[in-house]
This record gives sequence, C-alpha cells and structure tokens, in this order.
Amino acid sequence: MKHQRRSLVLIVWIPQLLIVAAVAAEKSLPETSLSARYPYVARDMLRLCEPEDGFWVDLGAGSGGVALALLAERDNPVVMLDPDSEALQNGLENARELGKSNRLSAVVGVAENLPFPNDSVDWLVSRGSIFFWDDPAQGLEEVYRVLRPGAQAMIGGGAGSGFPAEAVEQLIADRKEESQGDEAERWQKFIELRRPEQMQAWAEAAKLPEFRIMGKGAVEGGDPEVGQGIWVVLKKQPEVVTKKAADKIEVRSEQAKRIYTISSPSGIGGATITRSGPWPAPLVLRLRLRGLESLTVQVGDIHWSASVLSHSGHQRLISVKQVDEKLLSSNDPLWADVTVMDAQGQPAEGLPQDGGYFELALPIDLLKDQPRTIQLQWIDFYR
Repeated sequence: MKHQRRSLVLIVWIPQLLIVAAVAAEKSLPETSLSARYPYVARDMLRLCEPEDGFWVDLGAGSGGVALALLAERDNPVVMLDPDSEALQNGLENARELGKSNRLSAVVGVAENLPFPNDSVDWLVSRGSIFFWDDPAQGLEEVYRVLRPGAQAMIGGGAGSGFPAEAVEQLIADRKEESQGDEAERWQKFIELRRPEQMQAWAEAAKLPEFRIMGKGAVEGGDPEVGQGIWVVLKKQPEVVTKKAADKIEVRSEQAKRIYTISSPSGIGGATITRSGPWPAPLVLRLRLRGLESLTVQVGDIHWSASVLSHSGHQRLISVKQVDEKLLSSNDPLWADVTVMDAQGQPAEGLPQDGGYFELALPIDLLKDQPRTIQLQWIDFYR
C-alpha cells in the first residue's frame, strides 16, 4: 500500500501523469486483492451512471477505497459514510497523503438512517456494504429518499468490467474452493447474499420504482457491463410526472399539508406521484376542472374513485375497487369530502366557476402502507 500511495502522489503535482500513475499503482498490487479492484469499479460507476458534479456520497466507504478511486478519475468532492469511525479516519489520512484532503470528508452513520435531507444527494455509490446492512430494504429506501429527483445510485459488489480475466477466474475459483472448506457455512452465506435474486428481492421490498439488476453474482463472471459481481442501479424519479405534456401539477407545502394543484387543458389526463419519504397527512388534491366525472387514485391493486354528479344536486360518490367495486358511505375510513372552491379559495355551491376548483384530502387509510407511488387519472366532460 505504501508503494501505491507514493505512485499516486504524482497526480497532485503533475496532472498529465494521472493515467500512468494510476496504472502503475494498480500493477503494484496482487491482481486478486481487494484494493486492486477499486479503480475498475470506480470507472464502471462513472460510465454507467454518468453523474453530474455535485454532492457525491460513498456509502459504507470503509477507509475510502472507492472514494479515492473516484477522485483519481474525477475531482468532484466525495463524502464517505460508514459506522466505523476508525476506518473513516484512515481514509482521511490516505486523502491527506495524496493531497486530496480538501476533496474527501467523512460522516459516521448507517444506511438505514442516512443523515442527509430529502432530495439532497446528486450521486450515491456503495461497494461491498449492502451485504452487511441490518436491513438492506430499509437502507435502499433511505438511499432513494436522499437522492435528488433524476439522480442515481449504484450499490452492490464486484471487481469491475475491466478487471483482468485471469484474476476474475482465480477469484471465482478461490471462492468456490472456500465454500467447500473449513469455513464453508460462512462462504455459502457470502455467495447466497450476492445472488441476483437476493438483490432483486431487496429492491422490490424497498418499493423502488425504477431499478435494474446487473451482474451474475459472487461466483459468476462474464457480464459485459459490470464484469464479476452483482449491482443494483436505481434512479430517483421526479416527484410528479404527467402523462400529457400540456397537463401541469403545482406542488407546494402548507403547514403540514402537501398540496398538488392539477391543471388539465383537455380535461382528461393522468399522473404519477412518487414519494421521497413518508406520505404527508393530509395529502391534498386541487383539480382545476369544470366537472369531475371521475378521479381515480390507484395505490397498488386498490382503485379509489371520486366523482361529483352533474345532476341530482351534484351528489358526491366515493367508491373503492380491489376485487369487487363498492360505494362508500360518509362514515367509512376511506371516504373523502370533495369540496368546490371559488377563485378566492372559499367554499362554493354547484360546480367550479372561472378560477375555481375541486379540493379533497386523500384518506389516510388509503396510504397507510406507505406505497412508493400513486397513480392519478381524471376525466372532466365539461371541457
């Protein structure tokens, strides 16, 4: 390791030697050593995610192997997060020796309770740590929470697509041998945790709306994009996505409320709302429509619908369909009051006039299981 650090010092003072110094450092290590894999993994992460400069986090960073490899490729600052303060201190010392102390910082913490605000992280990576989290699904939920809309994370373990083929073969052979040796139980668990099916299960349990599993596991190689290993790459969706470009949804918070104001020129449209954390209570919908033939809110396999009749005194109808459809009474926990408001935000009679809208707060029981997304569809035949 000392020889590696002396080689890398050159990149601070002579930037032109970055590639030469990095290659020299890699060749000074045994091909199957953990440290030898970091540069290859870092390059895969950058290539697959194409992150913008900003707030980058290396989760489960240990002593900063991946973070320092990222700094060798891109000079964007990185925050290391790990529960092991001693390992983080070692990482900071390594950064000082490399002249990168102003580019690397450290925070003590765990994946299941990330100390960052919602929508604050521009890119998050993690190599080798998810298999040791107390609750991987909860950790992935936290990762999703802190990513800004449009940002990505790459989490898993592996040697990198550019890792020498001979070294990969030896690495896999060693693991297969160890899974039959004196510590067979431990190594079998090591292999099982790194199966694609296990990563898929964690991602699904975290209710990630957009992700892909890459790699074939701990004892399989040959994936052209990531080489040996297993990864989940996830992307944070925008909070609101409408089906039609002309439809607009304004989002704002007012005290404890989260208010979504829907404008739809055609009167027929839909949208997806994705949460970063727990759904707020109440979650208020304001629909700037002339009439409300139908509003449907889909949560999992539940279809909750509201309508305001254009006749019969503008009667409100609320129904729920999961298997069979049923109309609800006003004392049902899934009932919601649909109010007509005027342009000044005051209750009004009849149907909305110019500048007016329908307003309702979604029932708390509808969102009690904290779904990742809800789907909206609305129909206004008065347009």
